[in-house]
Amino acid sequence: MNMRGMTTRSIWLECLRENAINMRLEHEDLGRRIAVSLASSQKALLDIENLNQELSKMKDTIHNAISNVMGYENKCCELLLDILIKIVENNDLNQYPQDVPDSIDKNITEDQ
Repeated sequence: MNMRGMTTRSIWLECLRENAINMRLEHEDLGRRIAVSLASSQKALLDIENLNQELSKMKDTIHNAISNVMGYENKCCELLLDILIKIVENNDLNQYPQDVPDSIDKNITEDQ
């Protein structure tokens, strides 16, 4: 094959031109796919950020609820303890020995 002939050069140039066109089309297609992937990733990132904000709000709500319940439990326990103390102060347990179990009598005498 004579490389110096016009026909041969023309064939080579046509092949190079076709390769360049195909490469340009592939690059354009690749660019479109990258743009679509980037847009999808950005949307996913926004969704994740929104979920993080919602989770943060839920976390705050749960912490507040736990604090409220703990405060309520403490108040109830304190109120119950106050009531029990008043009952014990107002009633002498020694005047009702039949109502006091033996184990409590033993504990009271051991503690004293």
